[in-house]
This record gives sequence, structure tokens and C-alpha cells, in this order.
Amino acid sequence: MNMNRGEVVRVLGGPYNGEWYKVSYRGVTGYSIRGGLAHTGLAGQSIGRSYYRVVVVSLARQQAEVYQNGNLVWVSSATTGRPDLATPVGTTQVMARLSPYKFVSPWPKGHQYYYEPVWANYAIRFRSGGYYLHDAPWRPYYGYGTNYGHYDPDGTWRTGSHGCVNLPYWSAQKMYRWITVGTTVRVVSY
Repeated sequence: MNMNRGEVVRVLGGPYNGEWYKVSYRGVTGYSIRGGLAHTGLAGQSIGRSYYRVVVVSLARQQAEVYQNGNLVWVSSATTGRPDLATPVGTTQVMARLSPYKFVSPWPKGHQYYYEPVWANYAIRFRSGGYYLHDAPWRPYYGYGTNYGHYDPDGTWRTGSHGCVNLPYWSAQKMYRWITVGTTVRVVSY
């Protein structure tokens, strides 16, 4: 099964022949070799039982977990803020849903954090000060470690976000359709 590095899969069974696991990935069932999988676990199971709808963002795991009625709906890899522009921990509610949305740098040209204006297809503001859950068309890889300076598998040097929670397109689209203004978003450090 061909999966992107850092994506979240659900293990359905195994190991078979000591090496292979049956997995579900984006609604497709297949097999992955043991060396291609890393256990992340869930950060928000108990949080999910406390709200009708909640998105739990785990900074340690670099993933977003979506719960409704105490049940896990889906898990997505994510990229959060780099260490010097960390995504704030805490509980907030969705303030706005915007599609499309143009991000404009709050820093002046020449500043170390400046970026050119860029469009996202789906942007969900969950905290004042410019914090969004959104797709990031400029970012091909998400998941554990992507919030730190690193080389992606394609050899490109990248860092974490400017504080937002970047999601793969499929996840941002699904979340945009599912979420409502007022939905709880809980960012946790673990």
C-alpha cells in the first residue's frame, strides 16, 4: 500500500508472517510492512467524551483527532507551529469558517518570519491572533517532527508553521464540512 510519510493509518490486523500489517488508509484497506509504521496512539480519547464535537490537536504527536459524541471520527497528521512560533495550548471554540482564504503575513517584508501572501482552500479560525486549522498547498508532508526544522523526503528544508495547524488537503476539506462555529478545539502538549 502506497502511503505518505507521516500520515495516520488504522491497523486492522497482524502481524502476518512477522512483518506485515493489514491497515486502513483514507478509506482504502491494504498491507504495510512493520518498518513503515510507528505507533502514535491517541491524545484525546478522554477529552472526546467530554464534548459533543471536539478537535484535539496533539503537539507531541503532530496529529489532529476529531471526536463526535465521544467517538473518534478520524485522525489526521498535522504540522503545528515551529518552536519559536508555537501553536498555543488550551481550549477554544471555532470563530469562523472561510473558504477560500488568503493568508497575509503580519510581519513586514525582510522580517525573519515574513511570507508572501498565500491562499488556502479551507481555513478554520479557532483562536484570536490569527490561529487557524487549514490546508497548506505548499506543504507536501505532515506528521511527527514536521514542526521542527527538517528535510522532507523530497530533500526540501522546511520548518513548522507560523502557529497555525496545517492539515493535508483531504483532512482540511473534511473538517471544514464537519465543523461548525462554536465547535471546541483543544490543543494539548502531549
